[in-house]
Amino acid sequence: MAVHVGSYILKPSEIHYMKPPFPQRYWTRASIDFLSKKLALPFDEWQQDWPFEVADPGSLDVYLALYDDKTIDDDILFTLADLIIQSFEDLDDDLSSDARWYQFLIRLSGNFPTHAWQVWYWSAAGQREPSTWRVSPWMRDLLRNKRAP
Repeated sequence: MAVHVGSYILKPSEIHYMKPPFPQRYWTRASIDFLSKKLALPFDEWQQDWPFEVADPGSLDVYLALYDDKTIDDDILFTLADLIIQSFEDLDDDLSSDARWYQFLIRLSGNFPTHAWQVWYWSAAGQREPSTWRVSPWMRDLLRNKRAP
């Protein structure tokens, strides 16, 4: 069974390839500027991986509430999602017992066209355990579950 994302069709056997099966997407400067101001997060020009560097697990509830704000665009949602995923990655708690994590996965699934490449990236496709992130098993499941009806 294939995974359909827009006009892209991903076969289950392709989930583990290193080459991304979805168009790559990147954070925009405008989304970083917006989030750094809205969330009072530092931003310097030299920060290459801004969401990963400033993510704070203690602010997850604030990040998640902002993700549900219907007035922000997809570029902001994309950047915010990496901030959220990194925060969950850095969380000391067990993700499998955190309801917020499962609720966020539902959000990613519901907005999969925006987050397809991101989900693939965090799935660590082509990598073997333990060379993956804590969130990778859930991201792999999300890719497998985005099957065509």
